[in-house]
Amino acid sequence: MLIDSHCHLQNIQHIEISKILENCEANKIERLLSVCIGPNDISVLRKIALEHENIDISTGIHPCSTTNEFNSFGEIEKEASYEKVVAIGETGLDYFKADNKKEQISSFVKHINLSNSLNKSLIIHTRSAAKDTIDIMKSEAAKRAVVHCFTESIEVAKSFLDLGYFISIAGIVTFKNALDLKKVAKYVPLDRLMVETDSPYLAPAPFRGKPCEPSYVIHTAKEIANIKNISLTKLALETTKNYYKFSKF
Repeated sequence: MLIDSHCHLQNIQHIEISKILENCEANKIERLLSVCIGPNDISVLRKIALEHENIDISTGIHPCSTTNEFNSFGEIEKEASYEKVVAIGETGLDYFKADNKKEQISSFVKHINLSNSLNKSLIIHTRSAAKDTIDIMKSEAAKRAVVHCFTESIEVAKSFLDLGYFISIAGIVTFKNALDLKKVAKYVPLDRLMVETDSPYLAPAPFRGKPCEPSYVIHTAKEIANIKNISLTKLALETTKNYYKFSKF
């Protein structure tokens, strides 16, 4: 059985949750983690989690939202103790088109401190900011984390792995031109790997360019299993085991 370790059910508009779960069951996907990107998600995610036993949730503020929502961090802190909140985030740094680096760094530190105080893992978003992300996680002694939708180099992957963190790979790895990411997928040890969709974004082949849904994680898993020359069953077993290590800190 597989787990989609990162999706955004609150943002999926093209398909009902009941159908999402039906499609997941058909593809032997046993659990989903629906990830928060800001305070506006909290009530929606709590409702989803209450209604569906096999859906976990997180609480956090996406780095690209810190300018508008940083003053709402108190709401994130309040929600973080809820038992179905298994992780803090997504948080991190995104310098791709950033003009709010100071706010991002301040928010990131707050998330790390919250995760440490509650013994809950972090969901890390990093884009064009790998060095600062790693340096801050070191300086703040972040305990347990997954770097989601990883698209960096093997060298960056090694830095995160050396700190004891997990790496999660999304549907981009199925793209024909994603040669560097395929190398990363081969490099990351099985006991540190997770798989995700980031749905409704980044649909894997053969659905590239279309809205994504959690059941599509099967395509990412098949691609990685092929890259690693192992069975899909083996990949599913190990990545599922890793998810439970991550979420049951």
